[in-house]
Amino acid sequence: MQVVKFLVLGIATINACQIDLTTKGLPTCEQACPEWCWATVISEIKEYYQIQSMMLPPVTAKCHNYECKVVSNMRKASCCNNSTECLPSSGSLGCGNPSSPEEIMKGFQLEIPKQKWIHMHGKPGFQCKPSDGCYPKEDVLQHLLMSNIPIARATHGHITTVSGCRMNDDGVVEYRVLDSLKDPSIQIWMNYTILTNGPPPGQGDGPWQNTYFSNATLNTLKK
Repeated sequence: MQVVKFLVLGIATINACQIDLTTKGLPTCEQACPEWCWATVISEIKEYYQIQSMMLPPVTAKCHNYECKVVSNMRKASCCNNSTECLPSSGSLGCGNPSSPEEIMKGFQLEIPKQKWIHMHGKPGFQCKPSDGCYPKEDVLQHLLMSNIPIARATHGHITTVSGCRMNDDGVVEYRVLDSLKDPSIQIWMNYTILTNGPPPGQGDGPWQNTYFSNATLNTLKK
């Protein structure tokens, strides 16, 4: 079990969150294979940090072409053949097979080693909520985003990227979600309740269960 405690000074207030990291180089990509959402998110965030480190302006997203390399590196297989890589296999390390929370964490560490990675995954047997350590409380989530840190948000069987926040016309703070299964030209925004608990049944992915982000600019204690 891993519990992450945050010691943050000067956290942005709930009403002050206004940022979209896609304007700062975070690409929006569609996944190349049915089970490659995890590789897409890793590729998106890797490209973002490469742009940040080189202080380059946003460019055309390359992450779609890099997904197979992420899978190849993790599975120690040739997954860029454009023919069979999307097919599942009986072995857990097949190119087309889904990933696990532990493998996703290793993927971030392998592909983006210059960042210090945090994996929030809650308490076994408990419902996922901030007190269980599955995802950040809303003020911490906003602080991360306002610190230019994208957050990978894993639900049951899917993973997306939280890339920004804004206040809607009703005065409610919404969060932008990059979903590799959706049309990237259509923006997805949702409030914190839907972001964490999931939309109504049949209208999208379920509750937020695993969180991944770089801790390069945030003081944390892990116990």
